Amino acid sequence: MAHQTAVSIQTGKSSGSGTIVRQEGQTYTVLTNWHVVAFNRGDRTILTGDALLHPPLGVPRLLGDSERAIVLFRSANEYKIALFTLEPGAVSEPVLAVGFPAGAEVGALAVTLASFRCRYPNLCLKVIAWAIQMRLKSA
Repeated sequence: MAHQTAVSIQTGKSSGSGTIVRQEGQTYTVLTNWHVVAFNRGDRTILTGDALLHPPLGVPRLLGDSERAIVLFRSANEYKIALFTLEPGAVSEPVLAVGFPAGAEVGALAVTLASFRCRYPNLCLKVIAWAIQMRLKSA
């Protein structure tokens, strides 16, 4: 299911990953990192798992005092919504990292299974991104 909820957010100079976390009618909400959408205003597209490009709706929104952001897009197509919990995981609980690392071939989804728990969420995002990049280099 991870490949059905992951999206690639393309900009003029780079790309990043996001996850579809909500649907309201034909409007989808994507959770991503702020650094993915903070630059290149007006020059973004969202690539979904069915290889369709979608223009974002409005301006991406920074979530509080964090590195997280949301961006919206509209589509008549039906997309899966990621299942997640806000409950803290146990130490050594498996974590699945899914995304489209910068520098990889467009649409090349990377999946990494890790087993760790992080006390600092922003650091965890950096560790997951690093794990994905290392997996791509070793493939």
